[in-house]
Amino acid sequence: MCYCKTINLNEDKPAGQTGALKQPPAPAGVDKAFRCAECGKTFSQRSNLIRHQRLHATDKPHKCPECGKGYSEPAALARHQKSHAAGKPFQCGDCGKGFNWSSHLERHRRIHTGERPYECGDCGKGFSVSSHLERHRRVHTGERPYKCDECGKAFAVSSTLAQHQRVHAADKPHRCQDCGKAFGLGAALLAHQRKHRGEKPFQCPECGKAFGFTSHLERHRRVHTGERPFQCDDCGKSFSRSSHLYRHRRVHTGEKPRKCTDCGKTGAQLLAHQRAHRGEKPYPCGHLEHKGGGEDEVLGGGWIECLGGRVATHLVFTQTVWVLACVSGCHLISPDVHFFF
Repeated sequence: MCYCKTINLNEDKPAGQTGALKQPPAPAGVDKAFRCAECGKTFSQRSNLIRHQRLHATDKPHKCPECGKGYSEPAALARHQKSHAAGKPFQCGDCGKGFNWSSHLERHRRIHTGERPYECGDCGKGFSVSSHLERHRRVHTGERPYKCDECGKAFAVSSTLAQHQRVHAADKPHRCQDCGKAFGLGAALLAHQRKHRGEKPFQCPECGKAFGFTSHLERHRRVHTGERPFQCDDCGKSFSRSSHLYRHRRVHTGEKPRKCTDCGKTGAQLLAHQRAHRGEKPYPCGHLEHKGGGEDEVLGGGWIECLGGRVATHLVFTQTVWVLACVSGCHLISPDVHFFF
């Protein structure tokens, strides 16, 4: 026979003090380095901290299609949905989830079988649902149908727009203790804090360069593979980044989205144009000359030359910034100067 003792959680506590139980000390040899900024609870793995922080998050993106109730994790939603399964004639033999229509059950079962019958004609990637393929195709076409009403920024996926709109939201409960910047999601705060700590856990196996995010590593690796998965439907030109395709398509549409607040002129090179109004001259070396037909040509192998006879190297494009380092020996250029075109 088992005898269980009932414990009063508030026993021996001063009046009014009814806080959570203290955590037991970690086992010897276990380093709990990841601490929740909300409640102070510590974890030995970052993934466990991220999962725990969803408990504090007001955002619950996984909604039940039956009743609209939201959950922070898909597993919690799956457990809840079983409560709606009663009276649904088509039931999954693997997990017990019920459906009103056999077609919905058939689509659901692909989760368990791994079947992906819908294949992208551009890259061969497979999907279990046709709508997921349709959404993926925007990666190749550059289409961004979901636009933010606040700032005009456009996105290919509605969920990405919803996530972006939290930038404008007043409610940002997760605040960085280093710089005070606030975030709507605990996961966004964790990603931001890597910048303060200088953490770059994702390393390129080709060159050893490290990144703070897996998406940045994936994008970087195209430098080594030469992969250009984003193709223009109008002219067939390919790009390594979707943002480059999005910018390139303005050549065909004639779109000039940015307008100068001083004179009203529109154009792609707004930053350089605005410096002309301010009289700024950011070039420390007057010897640089652009040798290429434009941004895309430089990305594809164009180059910039110092007219003193030295070629600039380490050419990297980041939207509106060319980061250059002239070959050592050119005393007119500092080793790592940002040039804007």
